Amino acid sequence: MPPAKNTLKGETRIAGRMRSFFVEHRAFSALLFLGVCLRFLHIAWGLPQLYEEAIPLHYGLKFWDLVKSPIDQFFFVYPALTYYIQWMAQAVVFCGGYVTGHYASVAAFLASFEKDPSLLVVVGRSISIIFDAGTIVVAYLTLHKFASKRAAVLAAALLSVNSLHISQAHLINVDTPLTFFSVLLLYLLLSLHREPTFRRYIACGIVVGLAAATKYHAAALVLALILTHLLRARSTAEVGRLLAERSLYAALALSGAVFLALNPLIFSHVGNFLEKFSATQAHMEAGHLGIDPGRSTLAYYLLDSLPESLGWILTVTSLASVLAFLVSKERWKYVVLSVPAIYLVILGSWQMRADRYMLMIIRFTDIEWAGHHAAMTASFERRGVLQSRPTVLPVVDGEGKVQGIVHLHDLLGRGEFKFTC
Repeated sequence: MPPAKNTLKGETRIAGRMRSFFVEHRAFSALLFLGVCLRFLHIAWGLPQLYEEAIPLHYGLKFWDLVKSPIDQFFFVYPALTYYIQWMAQAVVFCGGYVTGHYASVAAFLASFEKDPSLLVVVGRSISIIFDAGTIVVAYLTLHKFASKRAAVLAAALLSVNSLHISQAHLINVDTPLTFFSVLLLYLLLSLHREPTFRRYIACGIVVGLAAATKYHAAALVLALILTHLLRARSTAEVGRLLAERSLYAALALSGAVFLALNPLIFSHVGNFLEKFSATQAHMEAGHLGIDPGRSTLAYYLLDSLPESLGWILTVTSLASVLAFLVSKERWKYVVLSVPAIYLVILGSWQMRADRYMLMIIRFTDIEWAGHHAAMTASFERRGVLQSRPTVLPVVDGEGKVQGIVHLHDLLGRGEFKFTC
């Protein structure tokens, strides 16, 4: 009995801390609530018809067949982490249905999906929403810890009402979870830069492995970890000492171990994996029909996709904040830039173009802009140029954002979102 009481006390303590956090951070709590509501609204769009690929959902269902291998020509198009997450969510649904008598067997459970996939699709989309909400939380905590509360609230506001992220949270995809792991890695890298401990190296390695197990190209995030490690050097001679530290190699090895542990089928199907991985890379580099050959991929993202998502005012000021980070002598700013820079280089090497590939870039753009804007505003206030006032979202095409959200939910409500996927 005493252990049970201790467990109850521990749970009560955690709940109390969470309640205190949300009370203390009321503005953030309101923005998070707004963001979650905008993402859950019309979550059942299109159902019972399924107008999205929902690859993680379908491969999660394949794991239920213990006799037939889930491997086919498309299995290795993505790593398997999101497949397992969907499978575990499906297992919860099945157990609940089995206990209540809705499903007499696994066969009955799978048959119900074939008849009407609505329940599992809503559960699958809810997972995307949880990851997207988690991204908002981690971004807020990152700026609150390493910048200011003003910057954290600004970032939370921008992330909560971004129509691209709201639309992608209505899909069962891999890009939304990848964005979460990328922002979480930023938090850990900044923590590592401030106080390099072995535990933080291990945490960074785990998150890099999780990101790579979500989408293959995220393995390049090891470069951000290496850069953060080397930024500790104050001289050329110190670089050699840092390169000899075991903490870095432990983190790199752990990232690879996490990736392989979450993708065990690679070992038994090496040929299938290499064939699909090569084909996918070739497909990304070749592109798709309708691409303007006279316009580079980076030009498309920076001049079309980014302004469409952020608006021109925020796009221009965000790029200005990136330039300010680049010329800064503060090394932590290079840590912030490292993750989006890696993704931008990868995207620039592809001819394949899709707005959803910009999810990570847009998240980091908002974070960088919020931090820079809040710092500038605070500086002006200290000089007496501006009077101190509560943090408010500045005019960054607010009307356009509202119109974008209204238009998106109009499409979702009429079941026509399939035409924009």
